[in-house]
Amino acid sequence: MTAAFFSDTTVLVNFEVIDRWDVLSTLVKDGGAWVASVENECRDWVRDYPTIHTSASGIFGEAIRPDSAEHIDTRVIRDAMANPADDHPRKHLGEAETIAILQRRFPEARFVTDDRAAFIVATASKIRCYGTGDLLFAAQRSGLVTEAERGSFLAALRDNGNYPQSYV
Repeated sequence: MTAAFFSDTTVLVNFEVIDRWDVLSTLVKDGGAWVASVENECRDWVRDYPTIHTSASGIFGEAIRPDSAEHIDTRVIRDAMANPADDHPRKHLGEAETIAILQRRFPEARFVTDDRAAFIVATASKIRCYGTGDLLFAAQRSGLVTEAERGSFLAALRDNGNYPQSYV
């Protein structure tokens, strides 16, 4: 399996909000992947975003499950990303599991995340990161969306309370 792009849940929610799964699919081509915790988080979001799990599954396929060592790494990474206000034990879990799996199995893959804590931990581990803003800019450069569409997508995400990141 050639997994070149891994996504966190927030990025998937963003593409659900703007309803442009076609753009995400084209950008990741056949190299998209996700981990089990991100898939589970998408299942949890189905009440608010009814097609998120089905749409993401169509792009990313079967989730990659962590092995025993990656489970331990995930907990250590998740604890490093948490702060005292993060009282939910699953907060940052998808991002932490993704980073653990990338570190051990896919060091050349890219991580698409809008979570600043995940970005900091991932880049410290030499994992290349992109945000939703970067993907939308790449979509514009590739002719998949116009500049006006990109601007309206970013505005719609902000109006929804989402904060798409750009790192490049």
